[in-house]
Amino acid sequence: MQVEYLSPKDCSSEDLFKRTDHERLHLERWLPWVSNVRSAADSQETLNRFQQEEVAGKALHWTLSQKHPENIVSPVIGVISLMMPIHAFYPKHDYPCVIGYWLAEEAQGHGIITKACQALMQEGINRYDTQHFYIACKPDNTKSIAIPKRLGFTYLHSTALATSSKPLSMFHLYRWSVTHKPF
Repeated sequence: MQVEYLSPKDCSSEDLFKRTDHERLHLERWLPWVSNVRSAADSQETLNRFQQEEVAGKALHWTLSQKHPENIVSPVIGVISLMMPIHAFYPKHDYPCVIGYWLAEEAQGHGIITKACQALMQEGINRYDTQHFYIACKPDNTKSIAIPKRLGFTYLHSTALATSSKPLSMFHLYRWSVTHKPF
């Protein structure tokens, strides 16, 4: 499966919504925001926010799209993001960036997220001069946990996180530093 990384401005809100809606049952188990996406307009709001965050230097977001889609639910098969912290609290090279991702169930098992993480981390190093990356995964999401392990991240600890739409949930937190080893 050939995948390209698209900027939020190059992604159709209709395509993003179709994929999110199609993957709803799978994604809701892991991601608290899915229940808030009910229309292409909601997906457009997300894409607009992604663009605003990029312009402000707060994040980098890519939609993952099949170059030659075989199953035409939507060419969009996922999203990967690199989120920056509040810059004032860290020296520039110590920005601990957080990576988040989701992928259509049918696209899993092909190394797509691993490759996308590598590309996104390299972009974070080049663009933001960051040296530290974090990935948080639900403890029972073994496929997601395999990603930071495959990339050489180190398990830090489990932590409870709450969102505005979901109660407290447990996550495993993984960390990777440029100084540890190249990918």
